[in-house]
Amino acid sequence: MKNVLMAFVVLMPGLTLPAQKEPDKPIWPIAGEQHGSHIICKPQMYLGDELNKNYLFLGGIEGAFVVSPFDGELGFVHYTYNYSLEASEAFNEEAVKAIKEGTFKKSGVMNKISINDYKYISLSLRIKVSPNEIISFDGLEKFHDLKSGMMIKKGDTLGRLSYSYKAIREPSISIARSLNSRDADPMTPLGLITTFINPAEWDPLKKRTVVDLKEDFAIFRKSLEEGHPGLYDYITKQELDSLFDKALTDIKEPLNAFEFRNLLSQVTSRIRDHHLYFIKDFDQGKAYLNDQMTLFPIYCGWEEDTLRVTRTIKKYQSYLGRAIERINGVPAIVLKQKVAERRHAGEGNIQSFDDFMFITVWLNILHGFFPSPTMSYSFTFQDGDSINVTGTVLTSKNRDAYKKANGPLLPNMSVYNNKFRRTSCYKMLNDSTAFVDISTFDLSTVARDSIIEFIRQIEKQSVQNLIIDVRYNYGGSSITLADLFALVAQKPFRQAEKQIVNYKSTYPFFEFATNYSKDFNSIFDNFLKLENGEEYYLPADSLPLYFPNDSANFSGNVYVLANEHSSSAASLFAALIYKYHRGLIIGRETGNPYHQMFAENYADVRFPHSGVMLHIPLVKIVFDTLPQDRMPFGRGVIPDHEIPLKFSELVTEADPTLDKALELINAGKKISD
Repeated sequence: MKNVLMAFVVLMPGLTLPAQKEPDKPIWPIAGEQHGSHIICKPQMYLGDELNKNYLFLGGIEGAFVVSPFDGELGFVHYTYNYSLEASEAFNEEAVKAIKEGTFKKSGVMNKISINDYKYISLSLRIKVSPNEIISFDGLEKFHDLKSGMMIKKGDTLGRLSYSYKAIREPSISIARSLNSRDADPMTPLGLITTFINPAEWDPLKKRTVVDLKEDFAIFRKSLEEGHPGLYDYITKQELDSLFDKALTDIKEPLNAFEFRNLLSQVTSRIRDHHLYFIKDFDQGKAYLNDQMTLFPIYCGWEEDTLRVTRTIKKYQSYLGRAIERINGVPAIVLKQKVAERRHAGEGNIQSFDDFMFITVWLNILHGFFPSPTMSYSFTFQDGDSINVTGTVLTSKNRDAYKKANGPLLPNMSVYNNKFRRTSCYKMLNDSTAFVDISTFDLSTVARDSIIEFIRQIEKQSVQNLIIDVRYNYGGSSITLADLFALVAQKPFRQAEKQIVNYKSTYPFFEFATNYSKDFNSIFDNFLKLENGEEYYLPADSLPLYFPNDSANFSGNVYVLANEHSSSAASLFAALIYKYHRGLIIGRETGNPYHQMFAENYADVRFPHSGVMLHIPLVKIVFDTLPQDRMPFGRGVIPDHEIPLKFSELVTEADPTLDKALELINAGKKISD
């Protein structure tokens, strides 16, 4: 039995203890309701036959004000219909208006909603209360304009109480919380005793049996073959079947989640689709820190056909930039051919991304060609000099000591890494040239509106030239893409000529999808059967037609900077510039193919035994069906003026692509030349 220390306070006559002030209770979200009242459903309670794992549902009087209990930054603002506790459909305000007016062309989830359920389409908000914490609200009716990027204070009105979920027939809101992108307790921050149960700790390092892994593999293959609409666009069915068969036979012993995912990636990488990827939901935390990694004192990469030392620890800095003739006696040109055979990280037939991978193909990639328990390597340089180096296996136990003894790898890659962390901005470079840097198409409404206002001002001032930078931009919202291209478009435009899917009704693999119900099988009801194939398509006249922005539209010369890291919406922005003859493109081939990409409607499939999750695109977006000499099938948007990649561009502030754009402007080069 534990010892318990008890403290007694004896009050002298005439003396009283000062009153202890109770801590202030957090603001209750629904005005007019007492704190802790009208709780409809807590985590671990059932709604019908559904177990509610992470939502807190609160009720009140319809139309009551809903206020924020937290300070934070407003994230996404959209409308949502939740057809289960696990899956939902999002709409913009125009679509909701059309639904209420009866003019909305029903498709997908809407075919499963009766007119009596339309009231459960509600305004949804996400508030970022700390760098790693997000609070989500569903079940609101719009009260005033809210824009993503706005700062929210405690007590600010978010909207009016509406209906959050079809299983709750009274007015309600739902509140959910996430920490580091994982479900978290929504009750304690509101001052409630929680019923939330953290998901069981997942150990990705635990070995799964061969039988379990083969069951997961069967789901993996089934999901790809049913769902992905471009499975054989860049590899034949025979070749892919052979890869499937080989991967299955390679499951000979128990594997952990990391090992199993690596085995599956040997198949997915050959499909050559950036939007097909494994969700790394277990890469953080204890298991990741214990995972081994190998560090080498010398790293190298190819600039064209020359293999050079690109980074080293301080001890070997004198070798930086030196050309390598052989490694372990194998000529560098032979090594490049071997690396090319194993590298399938790019999309389609895009060359620029492969060039980037060659220039950053560190020695740990080459280690696969020279299995060695000692990880010792012999470098022979073109000037005849040679050196031996040894790699080191690092874990959480020796990583810090190694870095302290050897220092960081130089030159520092922070210049390159910071290109992805930058914030979108705009400025005048000189009196005649404006510059807009778009780091993402997932812009907040505030950021987007500020760019629109900047374009309005430079057009009013008759600025002649506009440089738009979409390098190191992994895409984002197609709506934001349309809004931004409308600022320079001179005629109506579409983002696709058609969309293609494998099925219009049943996808049996949805049984294993985390974002679709196994009973939900009609997302593409309005698609038509292709005359010359088994797939289904949505024609151009069923897709949105966008128009130039009447109030903010730049009429001058446009110059777009793009490269291998211009992906998804960023690649499509460059494609629109080319297709609609709106400007010059400078830099390197974009990271997604010009003619098509797979960037809409995804199924997230979780393999039950291993826990590995695969993100599978369901829609092929066909941008252009006309043959293009400049844009061969499978290639990205080829620039008008190419700037070859040099390693110095990744580790210095030099910007040869922007320099080239300014040179073209000074020379008077424009699209009409």
